Amino acid sequence: MAWTEVLTALQQGTVDGQENPLNVLIASKLYETQKYLSITRHAYAPAPIIMSLATWKKLSPSQQALVQKAAQDAAEFERPGTIRWRLIG
Repeated sequence: MAWTEVLTALQQGTVDGQENPLNVLIASKLYETQKYLSITRHAYAPAPIIMSLATWKKLSPSQQALVQKAAQDAAEFERPGTIRWRLIG
């Protein structure tokens, strides 16, 4: 089924469920249509921060440290957010 048909299919009862990450459920407002949410932890979809080695080497040591700290801060911020959304369902 095409993604563009999922909301209508849920509304009409053509399908009785869907599987997507929580951020998709929220962005698409599927919580307005589906009655239940199961947190199965069957998948984990990390969002890696990627940079070519050539670009990395162009950064000064202080810039590299800033990028590493920002990545660590983002990871620490995101983890509780993921857990928080799990509790809403």
